[in-house]
Amino acid sequence: MKIINGTHYDERTPDAVIRVLERARQDGMIVRLHYGDAETGRDRLEEHYVIGTVGRSGGTVKVPLLVPHGHNGGDAIRAQDIVKIRSGSGRVLYQHPNYHHGDVSLHPIKMRVDGRSYRGEVRVDGRTHARFDGLESARRWVRKMGLCIHTLAV
Repeated sequence: MKIINGTHYDERTPDAVIRVLERARQDGMIVRLHYGDAETGRDRLEEHYVIGTVGRSGGTVKVPLLVPHGHNGGDAIRAQDIVKIRSGSGRVLYQHPNYHHGDVSLHPIKMRVDGRSYRGEVRVDGRTHARFDGLESARRWVRKMGLCIHTLAV
């Protein structure tokens, strides 16, 4: 266990991640966490419960929390699994030395599922990752996620 400024971190958490999280906590900065494989640097492309300010729990063992906007509490941050941290404006504050997210590509599609029409798809390493009402929505999602498009199949 690493204890920095009274906050407890898993011993596998890189010191650089701790520095960024502690600075963000002290400054009240909004961050976007990217969780992944800490050994390979591969981003899991998680979308939920990854944006907020850094707080910490109460009690004897204080752990870092990610607190969504408008909430008083949040979920424990799995700091040892972080492969990238971005500020609310998108600036990279930390990135694993081998950070990668796979080969991202956009594809036009025509698909109807449960009464909903899809016209755009994001694939990662050739597999469908997400579908959208159009290619522009897919592009916005890619930007929001901070990814690089490797292939645009039109």
